[in-house]
Amino acid sequence: MGKKRAAFLSIFLFLAVNIVSLSNAIEGYYGHEDGRVYTAVAVALVSIILATVAFLIWKKAEYKK
Repeated sequence: MGKKRAAFLSIFLFLAVNIVSLSNAIEGYYGHEDGRVYTAVAVALVSIILATVAFLIWKKAEYKK
C-alpha cells in the first residue's frame, strides 16, 4: 500500500473516530456525566489533529512532482 493511499484511508478512519467521540460527548453532556464529556472531547481533538497531519501527508504525496 502506498503512502498516499494509507494517508487517504487514515483520514477517513480518524474522521470516523471523531464522529463517534463527539456523539459520546453529546450523550455525556445531556446525561451530566462530566468525565465522559472530557474524555470524548480529548479523543476527538487528538483524532482531528491526526486527521490534519494525515491530510498534509496525503496532499504532499498527491501533488509531488
